[in-house]
Amino acid sequence: QEGCDTDPNRFFASTHQAPLFPWKGLARETGVDLNVINVPLPKDSSPQDFVDAWENTILPKVKGFDPDIIFISAGFDAHPDDPLASLNIEEEHFGYVTEKIAHLANEVSRGCIVSVLEGGYDPHALGRCVKAHLTSLANVPEPSHEQLSREPSALASSSSSSSSTSQMLFTPEQLQAMDKSTLRAELSA
Repeated sequence: QEGCDTDPNRFFASTHQAPLFPWKGLARETGVDLNVINVPLPKDSSPQDFVDAWENTILPKVKGFDPDIIFISAGFDAHPDDPLASLNIEEEHFGYVTEKIAHLANEVSRGCIVSVLEGGYDPHALGRCVKAHLTSLANVPEPSHEQLSREPSALASSSSSSSSTSQMLFTPEQLQAMDKSTLRAELSA
C-alpha cells in the first residue's frame, strides 16, 4: 500500500481482517487519488462478505483504473484453519476470487498477472489454498486475440487519437510460451 499511496499511476486494493496487526489498511486510507481501496473485514466475517467485497467494491474499481498488469499478493491467513486471523474464507472462495481477477486481467491487462505468495501459516490449509489459487489461474481461458491486441493504457494515454491503431503485442512464440496446458495437466494429476 505504501508504494501506491502517493503515486496516482498505481492502484492498490486489499481485503484483510481489521483490526489486526500491523494495524494498517483502514478504509479511510485512500491514497493520493482514491487509488487505494481497503476493505477491512471484521473478525468472523463470512465467505460471502469476502466475495461481496471483491465483486461489489474492488473489482469494479480495478476495472475503472484500467491497469496494464495485475499483481496479486496472495495471502491465505484468512482460512479458518490458519492460526493468525479469525476469518472463515475457505479455499474455494479464494479460488473463486482468483478466477474473477484472472478474467478481469484478460479484459483490462491482456491477461498479465503476477502472483506471489504472501501468507498462510497452517501448512495443510495453505497447500489447499495455493492449489485452488493456481487451479483458478490455470483454468481461466487464455486472453482472446482481441484482448491480447489491446493497447496498454499507458501507451494509449500517451498516443494521439489519430494514431491509436491496435497492434499485436505478443509474438506467436510468446503466445506459445503462455500456454497453460502443462500447468493444467499437472494440477489435474
